[in-house]
Parts: sequence; structure tokens; C-alpha cells
Amino acid sequence: MKILIFIAAFLVAIGILVAVHEFGHYWVAKRLGFKVLRFSIGFGKPLLKRVGRDADHTEYCIAAIPLGGYVKLLDEREGEVAPEELPRSFTRRPVWQRIAVLLAGPAMNLIFAAVLYAVLAMIGSQIVKPVVGQVRLGSPAAVAGLKRGDEIVSVGDRKVEDIEELQIALIR
Repeated sequence: MKILIFIAAFLVAIGILVAVHEFGHYWVAKRLGFKVLRFSIGFGKPLLKRVGRDADHTEYCIAAIPLGGYVKLLDEREGEVAPEELPRSFTRRPVWQRIAVLLAGPAMNLIFAAVLYAVLAMIGSQIVKPVVGQVRLGSPAAVAGLKRGDEIVSVGDRKVEDIEELQIALIR
């Protein structure tokens, strides 16, 4: 059961990272006027597909193999392009715009990581109080009079407020 939870968590994490990455490519391409044909999370046969209501009728897909994704742009190298669509083709756009679209995916991953890190830093972490668990008969803890549920407030003359401080004080 644990392995299934691990696999599911892995696929969700990869899916989120891929979606953020591909969204970077998609967003910059749309802003710069490229024609976006498909935004796909995953490869292979689409499991879910929706056609957008925008003028481009972009296809949004979730595909069978969840280990990647892609943004398909209009490109003359892949087939015939209508003459009125040529200015929106990837190959006809200025080089700096093509580079911006290509770099947007990794840039979005960096931005996502920074934002996620900031949010987690603001939320903080849980402090685990140094509370005695099980005390074995005849152990040094039992001889010292410790009982289950006692909170350790100091080690020698060092005050401790959490498990980490307790461990450091015990090592010293």
C-alpha cells in the first residue's frame, strides 16, 4: 500500500512540475503572439481533451504517459501553414521571441520554486516538544525518575524548547 501512495505522490509532484514548466512556454508564446496549437500534460494518447474558446482553438490535454508534456506551436516545418497564419508561425517570429519562449519553461520552474519556498517559510514548521515517550524499567531514565509524558525543559544548565535543542544539548 505504501508503494502505491509513493507512486501516486511522485506522479502528482511530476505532474505539477511539468504543468508549471509547460505553462511558462505557453504563457510567453501567447503573450508574444505565437499560435499555440496544443498544451499537453503527458505524452501519448489524450485521456482528457478540451478545445479552447479562443480564436486559436488551442487543445488542452492530459495524456496517458504522465512523465512530461509539451506545448505545440504552429510551425512550417511540420506541415502546410495557411498564408494568413505565417506571421504567427514559430519559424517566422524574431529570434529573441523564440528564445524567450524556450527559456520561459525553466524560468517558470525557478519562479515556482522561489514562491513555494517563500510560502513554506512564511507558514513555518511545526515545533516538536521534548516529551518523554516510553520508559523501560531499570533504564537510566527510569532510575532518574522520568515518566511517560514528562516534558524535558533543560539538560544540565541548558534550557531546551524543542527536540532539536534537546538533541544538541545531549550531544554537548
